[in-house]
Amino acid sequence: MYTIYSVAIVLFFAILSPYFLYQAVRYRKYIRNLPQRLGYLPLSFNFVGGESIWNHAVTVGEVLTARALLPQLRERYPRLRIFLSTTTITGNQVARTNVHDVDGVFYFPLDLPPIVRRTMRVVKPRLFVMMGTELWPNLLRACRAAGVKTALVNGRISLRSFPRYRLARGFFRRVLADVDRFCMQ
Repeated sequence: MYTIYSVAIVLFFAILSPYFLYQAVRYRKYIRNLPQRLGYLPLSFNFVGGESIWNHAVTVGEVLTARALLPQLRERYPRLRIFLSTTTITGNQVARTNVHDVDGVFYFPLDLPPIVRRTMRVVKPRLFVMMGTELWPNLLRACRAAGVKTALVNGRISLRSFPRYRLARGFFRRVLADVDRFCMQ
């Protein structure tokens, strides 16, 4: 099942590659963050190589929600570094300018096993916190394999999306089994 999911991601990007190429050439989008999305974080990112708490917020709203949680994590785990990843360009800009209680901000990697492992080697998470219900099966599986605890914070499933989750419940049962804590609405 994970193989089918990974192949689907590769096919999705292969099909959309002309669009991404056009956006990159025309508007200079995606070029600067491509290395991070492929798991190549700057060498200075976690220079000390310490363990961390990796928070992931997709949207601007989730970044702002994470901003309230981060000081509490810093207080509770003072020896761990705190990193924040985002998916969108706007979310990343907001994180860099409005979130001050983190050791680094980066773009979330593509959810493919080699890329996820490469990112995890640099970030060295001990805890992975997802803000909102954006599930990344390969990352959650890699966290489980590496002994990294995971939490879904501020998660929700709407009445509209519930039937789609039920269609793939066998797959989601495995994915959700890799999450250690759920804080749902």
